[in-house]
Amino acid sequence: MKEAGAPKAAIRADLRRQRQALAPEWVAETSAAIARRVAGLPEFEAAETVLCYLALPEEVQTEGLIRAAWAAGKRVAVPAFRAEKKEYAAAWIEPGQRLVAGRWNVPEPAAPDWVAGERLDAGVIPGVAFVAGGTRLGHGQGWFDRLLSRIGAGVSVKIGVGFDFQVVASLPGEPHDVDMDIVVTEKAVYRPRPGRRNSGGFEPARERKT
Repeated sequence: MKEAGAPKAAIRADLRRQRQALAPEWVAETSAAIARRVAGLPEFEAAETVLCYLALPEEVQTEGLIRAAWAAGKRVAVPAFRAEKKEYAAAWIEPGQRLVAGRWNVPEPAAPDWVAGERLDAGVIPGVAFVAGGTRLGHGQGWFDRLLSRIGAGVSVKIGVGFDFQVVASLPGEPHDVDMDIVVTEKAVYRPRPGRRNSGGFEPARERKT
């Protein structure tokens, strides 16, 4: 775990090195474990519409989670770059839809069907690092923070996902940062204690037994 008080740039550099060294087989196996945890969350089970990112190779993979959402009858939206507005927006995605490499080679629909005011019941959000108390560190461009801020109350539950080593003791916060309601790794599900989201306080969620 990175020590408390480390600058954002140092945390990003350290965790990027760790992610780039991961074996693809480990990423696939661990991503499947994380997806099972997310799919078992009562908030995800109850969601009818879901925002879920399309993963880069070193991120938690989401293909299986998206397939599971479709199989459960949910509508799924993904982030896509809207060139005319120079910003990311949410676009619906359907099984078999053609994907292309978008900005920074992030996969996105070739012909986006933009979400137009519909409510998104849950959002599955990537990050470079998380605090178990809900704070998230992105890549430094603020794209996801701005996307979530524009959607606002339209995403009912924000679920941050990462590998367990991406959970750090603390992160420097900024006013524009959007906190997560739940943080999920292969080892735990964290839910911030009321009133302590930005303090790093946390408690493991009680997971439904299957």
